[in-house]
Formats: sequence, structure tokens, C-alpha cells
Amino acid sequence: MSILNVVILSIDLLRDSFYALQRKASPGVDDVRWQEYETGLEDRLVDLHSQVHRETYRAKPSRRVYMPKADGRQRPLGVAALEDKIVQQVVVNSSSRSAKGNKYMRRVLNQAAHAAARSKGTDFQAVFRRLLPRLGYQSAVWAIAHRLCRLVWKILHEGIRYIEQGIESEPKLLMHRAKYIAKQLRKFGYNVQITPANSAPA
Repeated sequence: MSILNVVILSIDLLRDSFYALQRKASPGVDDVRWQEYETGLEDRLVDLHSQVHRETYRAKPSRRVYMPKADGRQRPLGVAALEDKIVQQVVVNSSSRSAKGNKYMRRVLNQAAHAAARSKGTDFQAVFRRLLPRLGYQSAVWAIAHRLCRLVWKILHEGIRYIEQGIESEPKLLMHRAKYIAKQLRKFGYNVQITPANSAPA
């Protein structure tokens, strides 16, 4: 699901975003300028709105331009097509108006994540221990909090039943990571074979 499906997109939002754009900005690969798009604006916005809601809207590639720098070098810039700018502006405006959240709910979620990370023999504890060296304590706790939120959402919206996998999930996670590392090493020309430690030759 794209972020456009989360934003309540309307023609009024698209129109406001269009009039918030810079009118003298360079065109993208569509070669359409602001003044040209304003001609027949309502029909264009209805069509764009329909594309987004039918999920047939596809962003166009950015046009590459180069801006001169003070030291004589050039800085590459990507110029989006005009309709892409309109949609991007809607997302930015909707994101900037979003609430910061309830501080009391944040506190409860933090406490729940702490409790889950300390629960012995659980999948949450295994994930917390794996993340702790890399992220640090507080970031690892918030990673667990994010995992809890996703789990609760899936239980409520998809009606699934949560089954605790326990500490048995840790070997699976380690094997998955080992396979990924081995794949990356093979790209650099190394011959890697994964062998469990208990089956290694003496």
C-alpha cells in the first residue's frame, strides 16, 4: 500500500497543491509549465485524482539538470514532472499537519516494550538482544515498541491469532542473517559454505 492510499486525497487538495507550486519553475520530462497546466485545470485534476484512486498513477522520471557551483563544478538536480510535483506537495502538506501523538499513549507503549524485551524465552526478547549491540538500549526498545504496534494492528484489522514462537525463532533469524552475509561475500568472489558449529571438523 502506497502512502497515497493513506492520505485522504481530494480534488481540493490537488488544487491547493497546484497553486502552492512555483509558477516559474523549470518543467520536467513532460515539458509542461505551470501556466500551461492551469488551462483546463479542473479536467486535469479530475483525471489525476482518478488515476491515483485507481492506482494507475505512475510517477515520471526526473529530468536531470546541472547547476553551476562557486568552485566551477556542477551540481546535478532532478526536476520532477508537474503532476508529480502536485502529488508530492499533497503528501508533504498532509504529513506536516499530522499530530505528534498522545504523550500518555507513548509512555504506555514504552513501558509495554520494556516489559516485552524483559520477558524471558520470548521472540521479543530474542529480537531485543539481537538489536541491542547495534542500536543501543533506547533505540532497541523503540524497535520493540514498533513491532508491538504492527502486531496489534494485524490482530485487530486482520483477525489473526498471535502465537508466541519463543526463543526457538532465534536460530532461524541467525541462519537467515548468515545466508545473507554469505551471499554478499560470494559477490566479491569468496567461496563461502555455511556449516553449523557442532558439525565442524575437529
